[in-house]
Order: sequence, then C-alpha cells, then structure tokens
Amino acid sequence: MNKVTKVLLITAGSCIVVGLLLGTVAYGAAKKNGFEAFKTTREKVTTDITDSFSNIEVLEVSDDIVIRPSEDGNVKIITWESEDQYHDIKVDDDTLKIEFKEKAGLHFGDFEFDTNSSNDPEYGMTIIYLPEGEYEDISITATSSEIAVPENYTFNDVTVTSVSGNISCSAVATGLVKMNSTSGEISDLNIDGISANIDTVSGNIGMTSCDVTGSIEINTTSGDINLTDISTSSASINVVSGDITLNNFESGLTDIDSTSGDVTGSLTGSYKISTDTVSGDINVTCNNTTDGAPFNVDTVSGDITLN
Repeated sequence: MNKVTKVLLITAGSCIVVGLLLGTVAYGAAKKNGFEAFKTTREKVTTDITDSFSNIEVLEVSDDIVIRPSEDGNVKIITWESEDQYHDIKVDDDTLKIEFKEKAGLHFGDFEFDTNSSNDPEYGMTIIYLPEGEYEDISITATSSEIAVPENYTFNDVTVTSVSGNISCSAVATGLVKMNSTSGEISDLNIDGISANIDTVSGNIGMTSCDVTGSIEINTTSGDINLTDISTSSASINVVSGDITLNNFESGLTDIDSTSGDVTGSLTGSYKISTDTVSGDINVTCNNTTDGAPFNVDTVSGDITLN
C-alpha cells in the first residue's frame, strides 16, 4: 500500500465511520427511548432445553445476549416475548438455535412509542444458562446487542457479528475465530487455536493470553488495538488512525500497516525489523534487529516504538 493510498483511506474510512455510526447511534437512541414500544407488553419467558446439542446458534436484533453458568446442570433460555415479536427456540441438527422473529407484515410505524420499561434487571436480555464445559461451534449474529460469553467454556469455532454492541468473549476458542463489529468494542478474547480474523470500523480490539498456531489478522479503521501475551505463527494488522500496542508479543511473521496511529511494541524473541514512516518518529531498542522473524512496520505519520 503506497502513501497516497493510505492518506486517501483516512478520508474514505472517516466517511464510512460517520455513515455507519449515524445509523447505529440513531438505532440505539431510539431503542433507549422507546423504539421497542412493545416492551410494555413483553413478558419474561423461560424455555427449558431437554435435547442434547453440541453447537449454539443465536440470531438476535437488539436484546443483549448473555451466557451464564447453569447452577443445576440444566439448559434454560430466558427471553422477552410479545404477540408480535418473539423468539423461535429449538434443537435441530445437534444445534441449539435461538432466533428473533417478528410477525409478518409488522413495520416500524406500527409501534406506539413510550418510555416505560420493566424494572426487571434482566429486561431486554436473552440469557442462556449453560453447563460449563466443552462444546463444538458457537455462532452469534446481532444488530445492537451487547454480547458476553464468560470463561470456563471451551468452543471450537467461534463466529460473532454485531453492528454496535460490544463483544466480550473470555471462553477458550480452539479452532477458527471470526469477529466482526462496526462500532462495538471486541475484548477479552481468549484464543488457543488455529486462527483469528477480527474486523471493526471504530471499535477497539483487545486480546490477552492467546496462543494461535496459525495466523492473526486484524483490520480496523479508527479502533485502538491492544494485544497482550500473544504468541502466533503470523500476524497482519491494518489500521488507519487507531493506535496499536503490543505487550509481550511473539510472532513468526508480522506485518503492521498504519496511517496515523502510533505503533508501540514490547517483543519477545529475535526479529529482523523493518520500519518505514513519512513523518512519524522511530525508536527501536530491541537487542537484535537484523536476524530472526520478519517484523515489518509501515506508517505515514504514526510513531514507531519497539523494544
């Protein structure tokens, strides 16, 4: 990527961020101020799951998605339902499926707006009470939902897509990880598997204590990236204006491309370091910068500090 292209990406990326954020902010504001006008008639429903399953698939719009440990070893789902908008919950093809539905022909204008809300602290949350342990794949797709997957769970492939909701996933992923968010933050990722592909527009990205046998690929426009105690075979990180911070980072091959964001790294291992910047400062104090794994950093105006 040449320097002119990078500079143009700042403008293009900013336009994308503004457009997407206007939509998601408007959606979120409406949600908080009565977009879900049906919520005054929504009822809390508990669904017990007796069939066995290995995979989990969730399709949600705005209700938060939370996984919690089951205290009695049984699986149950808490949702909020109305006549017009509800959840279809079933076990099919070894997969627990939870899908938000709305009555055919229902439109935004059909709702009467109000600002009343339930006093139940679990209102607006899809809660999955799940026994701790190992499962196969988990896939979550949402629009403005906050998503929280705690530790003490192990999944194979993990796929999470959200527009404006934050994503927190402390569960161990042993296979392929794909995370995609527009303005929501992605944090607490715990990957002990094959590869990670993470994309955001303005959301920050945080990964801690991850051992990835394959590759890590991260792309963001203005989100900051913080990687701590990471080991991987290769890493590709592309940012327009977000800062990149690496703490105790080890990789067999690293390519970092930033426009105006600073790159700061504390590296483990030996590297052949190559840096290139137009107006940023460069400060490299690593013991070995000529032998070892390739480590390439390219910026336009961002500072580069490696030790």
